[in-house]
Amino acid sequence: MTEASDIWALAVIMIECLTGDHPYEGQTLDQAVQNIKCGRFRILSDYVNGELKDMILAMLNVYPLKRPSASELLDSDFMLLIKRFVSEKKQKEKLIEEKEKEIQKTKIAEIQIQQVEQEKKLLNDELKLLRIPCSVLQRIAEDLKKPLDGTEGTFDGKKDDFGKKHIIQAGIVDGFNLIFQTRELDQISRLSSLAFYQLANPFRNEIGLLLFKQKPYPEYGET
Repeated sequence: MTEASDIWALAVIMIECLTGDHPYEGQTLDQAVQNIKCGRFRILSDYVNGELKDMILAMLNVYPLKRPSASELLDSDFMLLIKRFVSEKKQKEKLIEEKEKEIQKTKIAEIQIQQVEQEKKLLNDELKLLRIPCSVLQRIAEDLKKPLDGTEGTFDGKKDDFGKKHIIQAGIVDGFNLIFQTRELDQISRLSSLAFYQLANPFRNEIGLLLFKQKPYPEYGET
């Protein structure tokens, strides 16, 4: 096939895509062949007009030499318009994709910021508890020594050595000792037991020595 034949075949394909019908279709195969030889084809639909219609008709010219070349078709205003449309469409799709990526990055960043803020809040809360003045801790220790239940759970969760030393040296353990030695088991709150457990576990030598100095466990035979 020559370039002119390719141009003609392309025009036939374009018409089929636009109208859904073969332009040279006949009732028989012989009739279709005669239509092609004579250049008889169905009238194009009204919506196929303007430069597109002129271009297709030129591509279907019975005389091959009068058909436009591939370069002429590509340089036509219609094809340049199509090329620009395709290029703009790709650019828009690229912009949309980049925007979606930025939105996704923003969402991830917001989640990360929220996580950091939560961690900072937890850290600040822990630091505030560790900075409780000794005078306040001593008052809490006195409250623990009272017959009525006080604030036994105030120091639940103090697992670091610095905080434990601070609490033990303030006399909190004395309050726990008094509770465990003077109250019946059913009168000792679970919070008191948990608070003392947090002070004693995990066991470390330095913390253990401080606790044993407070004599939290009565010697065998004591009443």
